[in-house]
Amino acid sequence: MRKTCVVLILPLLVIGCVPSSTPTVEFAATPTQVVHDAIATMTAEATVGTVIPTLRPSLTPTPIVHVVQPGDTLWSIGAQYGVTADAICSFNKLADCNLISPGQELTIPIGELPSTTATMPPFPPPTPTSTPTSTSTLTPSPSPTVSPTPLGEQAQVVRVVDGDTIDIQIGGQTFPVRYIGINTPETGQPCAAEATNYNAELVMGKTVTLVKDVSETDRYGRLLRYVYLGDIFVNAELVRQGYANAATYPPDVAYADLFVQLEAEARTAGRGCWAAPLTPTSGTSWNCIGNIYNCSDFSSCAQVMSYWNACPGDPSRLDGDNDGVPCESLCR
Repeated sequence: MRKTCVVLILPLLVIGCVPSSTPTVEFAATPTQVVHDAIATMTAEATVGTVIPTLRPSLTPTPIVHVVQPGDTLWSIGAQYGVTADAICSFNKLADCNLISPGQELTIPIGELPSTTATMPPFPPPTPTSTPTSTSTLTPSPSPTVSPTPLGEQAQVVRVVDGDTIDIQIGGQTFPVRYIGINTPETGQPCAAEATNYNAELVMGKTVTLVKDVSETDRYGRLLRYVYLGDIFVNAELVRQGYANAATYPPDVAYADLFVQLEAEARTAGRGCWAAPLTPTSGTSWNCIGNIYNCSDFSSCAQVMSYWNACPGDPSRLDGDNDGVPCESLCR
């Protein structure tokens, strides 16, 4: 016998079927059933297995505004919010995804993007590895080159201050950058000009990649960065060529061991500033680049004081007890 069915949409689906000769079907309401009048009188030709679609609320994105800070990149910003750099770039219609400026407002499209996003680490992985993996990693070695160049912020070098400091330009604004993990002679000290010239030869007027370790800036407000020129690791290259020595300041220590190794090799090979003789002689410029002299290298207090006055800060640690008198065995 053909039947006419009434479909009721309740917390549970109820289908009541009666002979088609019956003009209407009535259901007694129960305390747990509230049926709209329009639904209660609806009839349909129902068959077993019919699928009734359900509506789902649409996901509405909730954009937020991020103010770009010095040193920010789209990758680091995306990592904060779980959003891809490409998504931020596309959403804000940026002409160049590598050029953002401090103070610039970026809209972060939270809520409309996949939950699984790849984010860039704050700096290249410091742990050497020789096992090929699906992810490109840096392999620190005696050579300061890396492949591929790590992700970071692109900047134009507009001035070389000295051997370990440059001025860069991003989005029309200029910022000072201090190379992480190394130190070169200060202006006026022996070999300072050579270190500055070599740094300028490497990076002046060129586009470099800046990569952060842990700290954003030093106490002077300079950005602390590893600097790459193509596949050349500039910080390491200065040490390898003998124009800088390793200078470890936690927590920025990702490549501290590499720099120490490269310094030892440069000293042994007599490269760059290490070419000066370790035993000072009359008329020889003092090498102020690091801790290289011992009191036994000097033959008189006059020699000690000549070095002491030429190299402020006692880089060779000749004043072991910090009483202001170096090499007390000679200068009593």
